Amino acid sequence: MAESKFLQYQDKTGNYLVDVCEDITDVPEAINCPTCKPDLCAVVPDWKSRDENTPFFNAKLCKYQVTIVTPLTTTNSPANATEEQALAALDSVFEQYSRKAAESLALGFNKSVTETAYNVILPSLEKTKYYLPYCNNRNDRIFRNCKLLIGKQGKGSSTRSYVRNDDG
Repeated sequence: MAESKFLQYQDKTGNYLVDVCEDITDVPEAINCPTCKPDLCAVVPDWKSRDENTPFFNAKLCKYQVTIVTPLTTTNSPANATEEQALAALDSVFEQYSRKAAESLALGFNKSVTETAYNVILPSLEKTKYYLPYCNNRNDRIFRNCKLLIGKQGKGSSTRSYVRNDDG
C-alpha cells in the first residue's frame, strides 16, 4: 500500500492535535496604547461649578480632572508672605487634598480603589488651578470656599503650574 503524503499530519494519539507541529513560540503582545490627541474644539465643563463627585475628562488637555471644594476660605498663606511662602502654603493645601482627588478620580472612572492604586495615582497628580471667589470685603469671603483643580498628569507637565482664577 502506498504511503499518503498527509499521513504525517494525522492525529495518531487521538488528542485532536496534530502530532508533528512545531512548538509554538511565545510572542509578546504589542502594547497598543493609543495616544490622546488634544482636541482644541472640545467642550470642557466649567470646573468651578463641579465637585469631587463629578470628575471629568478634559479633551482639550487629554487629562482626567476633578474639582475639590475645600472648607478653606484662603490659601493659608500668612499675611505679607513672600511669593515663595505663598506657593509653599498653596502647595501644602494641594497636598492635603491630593488623596481625596485620587480617590475621586479612581471612583469616578471605575478604577481600582486600593493602596496600590493610590501609590500609582498620587505621584502623577497635577496641581493645576485654584479658585477663590472675588469678594468686596473680607466678611464676604467667610462663606466662599477655595476650590482646587487637580488632574492626572500628562507627559512633560509641570507639577507646580498654579493659575489663580478669581473672576471666572
